[in-house]
Amino acid sequence: METKQKIMQQYIDLSLEKKTTKISVRQLCESTNISRTTFYRYFRDCYEIIEAVFTEEVLNPMDYLLRNGIDSHTVIENWYLGFYKNKDFFILAIREDGQNSLFFTIVNTLTEYNKKLYSDIYSGDDLEYYSYKYAATQAMLMRKWLIEGMKVSHKKMAEYFFNNFNMQSS
Repeated sequence: METKQKIMQQYIDLSLEKKTTKISVRQLCESTNISRTTFYRYFRDCYEIIEAVFTEEVLNPMDYLLRNGIDSHTVIENWYLGFYKNKDFFILAIREDGQNSLFFTIVNTLTEYNKKLYSDIYSGDDLEYYSYKYAATQAMLMRKWLIEGMKVSHKKMAEYFFNNFNMQSS
């Protein structure tokens, strides 16, 4: 396992052990047996690790599907599937608030996705605000889904996603 992956996995493990994502760089370096210099070679701070886990588990597979012309309903189903591998970590991380939290990372990511999705319908400020509105709504649904232990299937969550926007998948 490469160093970046080791840091990410140790962060997940420490977060689950301590029941918080508020892990210090010092704690992480000690438990991973690396120097602070090594840590900063890969990450600016621990918040960036949350984003990296989210990117690796959720965004990268979704981007791959989008680049390969997979229909949007399947892409969104796979978005939700991405949370299963590190389910306990994501359930913990979504509870944390703040500018660099998983919740705001999701809002920002969905806003950008929605801009692409709605660019043929809206433009300018309308595109910006509707994209954000739908992203924030969807992120709140996702937060509820994660906090409640992901009881609803990923397929049902995709339905909520599209019904929320009063859209049909393409």
